Amino acid sequence: MCTDIRDDPKERLTLRKEVYVQTQNWARHNETLIIATNTVLLGAIAAISANYFKNTGDYSLNVLWLPLLIAITGIFTTVYLSRQYKLAITRVVAYEKYFKMHDECDQMPDIVTEYSKPCAQWCKTFVPEYLSKPPKFGAASSWFFLVVHLAIFGVSTLMLYVA
Repeated sequence: MCTDIRDDPKERLTLRKEVYVQTQNWARHNETLIIATNTVLLGAIAAISANYFKNTGDYSLNVLWLPLLIAITGIFTTVYLSRQYKLAITRVVAYEKYFKMHDECDQMPDIVTEYSKPCAQWCKTFVPEYLSKPPKFGAASSWFFLVVHLAIFGVSTLMLYVA
């Protein structure tokens, strides 16, 4: 006899926790990748900039292309990873809606008590209420890094144009 997993409360809770943990791990992983990737790229730009200002000359003019290329790489990777972050959060909310975690308030599992409002629509969810509608772009850190890369792109373009 085949039974639906949604009929067994213990199995549903176990599956809910596992789905939440895995999808939330992917969201964290993507946010960490955004920060780590951009930190490496900005470190490379800082090293190139230090070399440029230390030794100005013909060689330094060719070095100006590197920050421009790194900024373009940073923009593309940030946009891609931000999209992946948004998709992970969207999956978390979709799974919660599928498992009817947004319905009436029953007994809340202990793991989610601190993240949700008691006996409200979000009482059984693993995601904070503000993520009911996933971000339009991605993690908040994405905007910071995009602005920095766009500024570097602009300054590098200007320096190449002037030189």
